[in-house]
Amino acid sequence: MNRNTKYFKINNLNHMGIQYGFFSRLGGYSENKYTSLNCSLNSGDQKRKIIKNIDLTKKILDLNHTKIKFLNQTHGTNVKLINTRNFNTNISADGSITIDKKISLAILTADCAPIFLFDNKNHLICALHSGWKSCLGNIISKAVKKINNINKDKNKII
Repeated sequence: MNRNTKYFKINNLNHMGIQYGFFSRLGGYSENKYTSLNCSLNSGDQKRKIIKNIDLTKKILDLNHTKIKFLNQTHGTNVKLINTRNFNTNISADGSITIDKKISLAILTADCAPIFLFDNKNHLICALHSGWKSCLGNIISKAVKKINNINKDKNKII
């Protein structure tokens, strides 16, 4: 990645209806000490600038038709299912899963890693925030177990 790269938009899964990308801190509407593509509502930056930054990322990724869900990330291993019932709830976790195509999932990172999992057969996506504590606690394994349980429950309904 060169120092001027603002984002990577990954297109190789578009044929499956999955859009995703990674953003650097470059660009955006935030100013002064927040000069960046700041998307954190907990940062102290002006809310209207953060919302403009989030809208910019949604536009770049072609996700304007969706609502985007951010988590209160805790550096743990909690993974939550996101749906229309809890979308507007403040959720503390480091992972999110949804089967709702109108919901996009977001992860904010600095020195941690974003991990995205998907199950195209069951129309499910998962976004994980993985720092050293989440890695040590095996957040990926916990997410996969939760995905398997969601798929089992979903298949019982069908």
